[in-house]
Amino acid sequence: MKKETRVILAFTHWLSNANPDFVEKVWVNNPVMAQHFRAKLTGLCNRFGGYMSIEALARFDRELNLSHQEKLYKYIIENHTDKW
Repeated sequence: MKKETRVILAFTHWLSNANPDFVEKVWVNNPVMAQHFRAKLTGLCNRFGGYMSIEALARFDRELNLSHQEKLYKYIIENHTDKW
């Protein structure tokens, strides 16, 4: 399987199976950012489909800047590859 396919599958797996504590795991070394992103995700979940909805997670991803997306994607690749 191509690397690109594996990455996309990992991302879609995360959208459907995100761990409730992924924010704290991604930003484990920066508790202030983890708290900020937890509040952001909670707000998105309240507005878009409820707790850990696919739409809220996708919007969360899109609202991150590139450096924070890279942290999230590293976590996703490490924790959601070959999980389907």
